[in-house]
Amino acid sequence: MDARHHGQLPSSCRHFRAPAPHRAPGDHLLTIALPLAALLAAFLLLLWDIGLAGRLARVAEAPRGWAALTALTGLLLLPAFLIRVVGSSLLDGRTVAALAWLWPLVLTLVALQALVTLVRRLGSRPVVVPIVVYNAIIAASAWIEYAAGNGIALPMAMHAVPNAVAGVMGYLAGPAALWSPLAIAPPLVAPAYRARWAVNASVRGLIALYAAIAVITFASELPQSIRGVQSFTRWTLAPLRARPADRPLLVGVHILPVLRGTPAPLALRYDTDLADSANVDVIAVTIAPSGATPRALDSLSRALEPYRADSALLIVTLGWDLQEALRVQFAPTAWERDRVGLVEQVVRRLRPDVLVPLQDPNGMGVQIVGPREPSEWQPLMSQMARTAHTLRPRTRVLAQVATFDDRDSVMATWATTPASGLDGIGYILQPGFRGGVTLEARLQAADRWRAVRAARPNARAGDEWVLLTAGFPWAQGELAQDRGIWGVLAWASARPAIAGVIVGEAGDYDTRRGLRGPGGRLRLAYTSLRRAIRGLNEAAR
Repeated sequence: MDARHHGQLPSSCRHFRAPAPHRAPGDHLLTIALPLAALLAAFLLLLWDIGLAGRLARVAEAPRGWAALTALTGLLLLPAFLIRVVGSSLLDGRTVAALAWLWPLVLTLVALQALVTLVRRLGSRPVVVPIVVYNAIIAASAWIEYAAGNGIALPMAMHAVPNAVAGVMGYLAGPAALWSPLAIAPPLVAPAYRARWAVNASVRGLIALYAAIAVITFASELPQSIRGVQSFTRWTLAPLRARPADRPLLVGVHILPVLRGTPAPLALRYDTDLADSANVDVIAVTIAPSGATPRALDSLSRALEPYRADSALLIVTLGWDLQEALRVQFAPTAWERDRVGLVEQVVRRLRPDVLVPLQDPNGMGVQIVGPREPSEWQPLMSQMARTAHTLRPRTRVLAQVATFDDRDSVMATWATTPASGLDGIGYILQPGFRGGVTLEARLQAADRWRAVRAARPNARAGDEWVLLTAGFPWAQGELAQDRGIWGVLAWASARPAIAGVIVGEAGDYDTRRGLRGPGGRLRLAYTSLRRAIRGLNEAAR
């Protein structure tokens, strides 16, 4: 299984994954840098496109219509790229969300320019042909994403195209290719006429090679992408199960982007309106260490006070800052002390009902601080749990599992033992590049882990939560997002051990997986969230 699909289990597997391969020190820095490198590569290709378009448009013997088309693409590429990046966030993109059509339109113009170059025999066929096919694929993907972002219903199979494109980008950017607004497949202006210098000819050859590899990889990804997107239909008629009155299934929503300061007023207004209208039982937030200042925590506490007064539970997850990678390397003791101090600050000021002291330690944590065995996290997590329990005994402390590999299996087993000092575990359940197949595999893994824990001597079940279930409406379609979330809700309702499910995120902020799009429109999954809460409340009466 390649690194791009880290944490994804095939639905047919019956055993836990083999131990992760050894990673050399510093590999985690490469993991962090890969998505940024993908964005930098896309931007550099964009600059090359603009420069090439300008040079080609000035060639004296170039056909006038082709030259005008080439010049137009070069003129529009940069503003369209910026609109694509900025317009992906609910905070920054409201003013440009109406211009989201510009990016797929420009990709279509680039594809047309490459096609005309090929038909008019203005460039070398071995160079232009793969560029034509590549541009056609990403233009089609962009139009399908545009339709998905604007609530235009399309057949589910069509969303396999952007999902497969994300799969291609995933080889460099990792799972972030499914949800990051910075994961962008750049277009390629087709070169024409002879290159003036040998270095230009070499660059043209490399770009054609890149296009050919991308097309071949896309072709290999497309069949499993079609199966993955269509597999969400398995949850179309999944029923919600009535729960005992003493063990209701609590349903909540994750609000706000990862907090790195005081909450943005616009995000607060949008997300609290959504939480109020859905009548959620739980509010969840994620706080980065840099955002846990007294002012920011007090501001958040005041904003959430109406929900606490209305008996809604509060779940707080402590996230990560990139600079922690250096702190762990050069001052590990001070870093651990600050992490424990962070727990103290958050518990004192926010009084959470559930605390996750480390966000996805075996996934995101390893990417930030470097390779670690589960046993290396355990002393720190136990200390953080003791600190939280001392300050507020009612606060339940959970270990979060998201990658569903053998390390998470060890973490889940340990966190449900009395010796850990923790109160249980929380799952992150969302699709992967294989869509509903990945999600189903993760649900099956959670069931297997529960059976293993129940079979051990002196078993202690511990608390179980689904700390986040989400979908990827841009890459896989709104219907896939809706049915995937509904499937997790149905799965959790049939298992009394699951205390609650958090649906997220409330909006497209740092990730493109929100219940509300950049233009403010609520997606299908929001309607299902309301329906689930209403149905569960009626069944509990």
